[in-house]
Amino acid sequence: MRAARDWGFVLGLAAATALGLVLRGWHLHALGGFDWDEAATVFIARRPLGDLLAYLRGAPFEHPPLYYVLAHAWLALGGNNVAAGPVDEARLRLLSVLLGAAAVPLLGAVGTLLSGRAVGLAAAVLLALAPAHVFYSRDARMYPLLVLLCLAATLALLHALHTGRAGWWAAWALASLAAMATHYFALFPLVGQAVYLAWARRRCGGPRLALLGVSLAAGALVAWGALSPGLRHSLGALRLAPLPPSEALASLGTTCSWLLRGPLWEDPTATDNLAGALAAGALGLAALGLAWRRPPGTAALLALGLLPAALLCGLVLLGREVPARFLLPTLPFGLLALAVGGAAMGRRAGSLVAVTALAAVAALWLPPYYGQYVRGDYAQAVRLVEARAQPGEAIVFNGPWQTLLYEHYRARPLPAQILTGAVPLVPAQVAAALADVARSYRGIWLLEADLGRADPHGYVRTWLARHAYRGPTWTFRQVVVTYYLLGDPPLLRYPLERAAPGAELLELAIEPAGLRPGGTPRIALTWRVGADFSPGLKASVRLYAGDGGYWWSADPWLMEGWLAERAPQAGDILYTRLAATLPEFAMDGPYYVQVLLYESTERPESGEGWVAWTAPPVWVALSLPPRGSLAGGREAGGP
Repeated sequence: MRAARDWGFVLGLAAATALGLVLRGWHLHALGGFDWDEAATVFIARRPLGDLLAYLRGAPFEHPPLYYVLAHAWLALGGNNVAAGPVDEARLRLLSVLLGAAAVPLLGAVGTLLSGRAVGLAAAVLLALAPAHVFYSRDARMYPLLVLLCLAATLALLHALHTGRAGWWAAWALASLAAMATHYFALFPLVGQAVYLAWARRRCGGPRLALLGVSLAAGALVAWGALSPGLRHSLGALRLAPLPPSEALASLGTTCSWLLRGPLWEDPTATDNLAGALAAGALGLAALGLAWRRPPGTAALLALGLLPAALLCGLVLLGREVPARFLLPTLPFGLLALAVGGAAMGRRAGSLVAVTALAAVAALWLPPYYGQYVRGDYAQAVRLVEARAQPGEAIVFNGPWQTLLYEHYRARPLPAQILTGAVPLVPAQVAAALADVARSYRGIWLLEADLGRADPHGYVRTWLARHAYRGPTWTFRQVVVTYYLLGDPPLLRYPLERAAPGAELLELAIEPAGLRPGGTPRIALTWRVGADFSPGLKASVRLYAGDGGYWWSADPWLMEGWLAERAPQAGDILYTRLAATLPEFAMDGPYYVQVLLYESTERPESGEGWVAWTAPPVWVALSLPPRGSLAGGREAGGP
């Protein structure tokens, strides 16, 4: 009978591991291109080992080397040349899939040691289903390895406490050091393990062993810091500023939501909120069971799971962001608490209820994730630029890290300009760099990604809106490409002085040489701010042919080229610069420009937003001057 139970447990744990492997590897090839963090993994891991370690020693705000060394070895499997050739996204992510699936049986073993086989098996199933762990186990980063090593250290510690064997103590020390060599935040789970050790062996030298373990990890961290100017620079650059309680709670709420119901890539829907409510309710019942029954393992869960999570969340109060992935090592202990608390409330039925609740959460999260979520389309954005870029044009990035993505996905070299190495960027430095670019090239392709980190206020776009002529924009997942024409050729000018609520249109100017099928004429509008100016004012600019159909349109904000820090005031001058693109099959004139001023609230619930038409449209008939002359221009009615 006991042998049958043993085999049943082993088979159940194997089935949970297989489930975890399937969920993490499902349609891995369809996940899309690398994001920036994953491109950084490739950038570092494909270096020779000596160069890899030297780079990590000197790079600020980087992680310890163990994961990158492992990724280097993984890429080299099968005799592949790590330093050359493209890196397949699914192949590199498969390493994380395997590491994430390997954590499932480890949590089962930890749960078995603490509370028995039924709880251990339930915890393993919970981790196999956990949306947040599934998500990060498909990411070519170090977080699945960090979770695996923290669980391995916990398992070794529990065995060491139970058996007293030196081998298990050594395994605990090695796993803890390996976790520290993967991510600096492994120090928080290690503190929890040390506290549990001190409590469990408080009469048998536990405090001394705990202090020795933490000292060993801290000594390794200090030694690495002594050899790593990058780490010393990172620590010296930290500027902690306490957050207001409301902001801290909002940040923690978002992080906990990611861990409980799974990461979201859009605003939460009703289904997402239902999943969160199910997860929170199950966790609340488990906490009630732990507090009421106090089953075996409660102290371990508090020290190994709750304490590290509390310490990490405490960083938010100091003004340091704690993303959900940094809390991922505490997630398995939260799931174990769910299994233990459920069992305490209703024995096996309670664990079954916990598994059923999380299965429902996963069932709500997984189908949209597999069916809709795709990583960035940086490769497609680069292909578009390479296909359309002409001699004398360059690529510009609004953040220094984008060079990693560009270098990874480019197929042919194009002139590329990094505007600044500072994150967030310094406007004065960017303005000087853009002025140099404008003197050197006739057109640029702006690639924007992760705007909130490098260019939070869109300064690059604002400077270009003032000094360049904006052409078409292409929107891809996680990246936006915009084409700008540079230079100031002679323009045909049409004085207008047409007043409207909020602003007065003073002049329209157009490049006559581009008014032909396949041409790209520059169009400039000059506005004077009125006393009743609104930041929501936009201009609808359309280029019509004589048959009444329009061939090009744009809807720029009037303020998109306003560089001053203060808001526009009455009498200030605003500039709108656009580059129209006429197709090859467009009519050969005559052409008319229509300008319509309107106000948009950009309310998300109504798409473009509520629109108030503020003035009748202005029609300008474009009368091309004789060759060599730029005099002329007249205002007329519509076509």
